[in-house]
Amino acid sequence: MAGGWPRGPTKCGTRTMLVKWFKEKAPRYRVIPWFSLGTDLLIEGRGLLVGVEIALVPGVEDVEALAEVKKLIEKEWEEKPAALIMYVSSSIVPPDVAELASSKGIRIVKSPEELEQLLDEISNQFSP
Repeated sequence: MAGGWPRGPTKCGTRTMLVKWFKEKAPRYRVIPWFSLGTDLLIEGRGLLVGVEIALVPGVEDVEALAEVKKLIEKEWEEKPAALIMYVSSSIVPPDVAELASSKGIRIVKSPEELEQLLDEISNQFSP
């Protein structure tokens, strides 16, 4: 990296942005930084718990790691996550990665608004 600090989105910066965004715009959800292989955030609220992995450009290994973390979340939180979500900060998702994510039940979002909408959708499925 020439010239100093990296430019553009970083995983840490995206994590911080999502925590602040949800606190200000969608406080019904609590965003918890969770530093575990396979997931960067846990989101809870409206009766659900969701694991979120942040990636600039996701790879197959990101999808595999996120799929594996489901059991760890269940063990640590004593609750099965309602969904696993890949947050892509660059909006670039290779087709093979999208296909693998879909086959494993992992949803992909590209903005805080899209993430909020998906959480509402999932929550509505669980509410009577």
